[in-house]
Amino acid sequence: MVEFVQQENPHLRVFNINPGAIATEMQKKSGDIATVDNIRLPASYCVWLASSKEADYLKGRFLWTNWDVTELLQRKDEIKKQNLLTHGLVGL
Repeated sequence: MVEFVQQENPHLRVFNINPGAIATEMQKKSGDIATVDNIRLPASYCVWLASSKEADYLKGRFLWTNWDVTELLQRKDEIKKQNLLTHGLVGL
């Protein structure tokens, strides 16, 4: 869905993000997963995505906020060429 919204509205900056494993009241009650990410991480990541021209090639893609931004930038050509970080049916 995010990919289609981005394609139909190229003037927007649309991303599908996973905020990570953050300690919240709901998470504490569920007890399902260990929290490993700082609560500031998703906010900082979203600011980078929204404001950085470097992140333009990631528009419409699925991202985890705990990924290394430097590595994402280093892998830009690979991500674009192989259409990585998107949803789809591959291999048919």
